[in-house]
Amino acid sequence: MDSVLVVTSVKWIVAELIRELHKVEPDRAKAEVDNLTKPTIPSVWTKETTLQEKILSILASYGGGKCSVSKLKSSIELKEKANLNRMLKALQKEGFLEIQGRSVRLHGAGRKVLGEAKQARQARDEAQREVQDSAAELGHRRQLESSKIVTGNARR
Repeated sequence: MDSVLVVTSVKWIVAELIRELHKVEPDRAKAEVDNLTKPTIPSVWTKETTLQEKILSILASYGGGKCSVSKLKSSIELKEKANLNRMLKALQKEGFLEIQGRSVRLHGAGRKVLGEAKQARQARDEAQREVQDSAAELGHRRQLESSKIVTGNARR
């Protein structure tokens, strides 16, 4: 969490320096600042992470949401490379990204889907932790009750 604060703060400072010190047209300065201050979406892949989520998160991690197909292939696990082109075409059809020659660019709809998937995963993980905590608490209660029974029988 601390690293996210540092990175965000540094991006903000650099964006302010670009706005104030560089002698460029306002439109270009705005484009540079917008590109710099776009949120990055860190992700941890689990067994449940879909190929779609992996592709979208890789694209989101690159500046401007654009990278080459070869970089995508090098970031994807070997068993999923065969499905990569098919998935890219499907994601383009859904409007989540655009294939431009040998590169791929993430669209806003793709960022939105990725954010929603991350929120759903966090909610699922939180619910799973609550279930585990409840089960642990129940197990602890049963252990206490059984120790009381054993202790009570031993005194007789």
